[in-house]
Amino acid sequence: MVDYANSFLESLMLTIFVSILVASPFLIASIISKEYRHPLRLRADLASFSSGIFIGTVTFSIIEESVKLGDIFTMGVGFGIGAVTFSLVRYKIQNKPTFFVNKDHGEQNIVDSNTSHRDDPVEKKRTANKREIQTEKTGSGKLIVIGTLTDSHPETIMIGVMIALGIPGLFPTALALFIGNFAATIVGTRELIAENEPKRKILQKWSMVFIFVAIGGPIGYFLTLFLNEYYLSIVFSFAAGALMSFVTEELIPDAYRKVNWHIGLSASVGLFVSFAIFHFYQ
Repeated sequence: MVDYANSFLESLMLTIFVSILVASPFLIASIISKEYRHPLRLRADLASFSSGIFIGTVTFSIIEESVKLGDIFTMGVGFGIGAVTFSLVRYKIQNKPTFFVNKDHGEQNIVDSNTSHRDDPVEKKRTANKREIQTEKTGSGKLIVIGTLTDSHPETIMIGVMIALGIPGLFPTALALFIGNFAATIVGTRELIAENEPKRKILQKWSMVFIFVAIGGPIGYFLTLFLNEYYLSIVFSFAAGALMSFVTEELIPDAYRKVNWHIGLSASVGLFVSFAIFHFYQ
């Protein structure tokens, strides 16, 4: 175990600071991304890269610590609950009807590619652009927001537990989560913009995620006063399960929809970066 602070107040302040640090990409990346448009191929690479980072974090940190705190049973219970929770939320969001806004007439309708101007080169280009937009208007941005909230909140709870119990690996875990959250937030922000979400509402969404994620650390810190390590193991593995579902159901498919030949390389780089962080700073 590691003594992160000499007093209760110092360790609590450290918990608040690290939690804000892990949550800060939701504000920073969303502010940057909403003003600067990123090409689809870059967003695909970022989604793949963050997938690699998150998979590495689950593999090299969260699962291992969950088993140490409890056993394979508690790890499996929490992992399953986390995975099911995210999957159900994703299912509920994805099955809502999606409409498109017709800016010329100010009404909602589904894009019709079979227009009477199909032979017009300009109209063909517009139709192609509409089809590209249509492929993205599947609630993907909202899913990324919900996904980051679903997995990042228990992750910062885990941060609070690590500090309270003096569990090693605080710095690499916080750094890996910071990098992964930053990349995922850029992708999510651009997806929301592609879905015609107002920029003000986008910032509101990410601000709410920031608040809920940031308070997770203190919650985890105080949970150690009431729960033993066996139950805290479930908290760790819940974060791992939600994170894996988020990666495999949203980030990886999102990258695949914008498929480039190098998205596999991006995911590999992300996994390697995660491994390097935990190898050198554990």
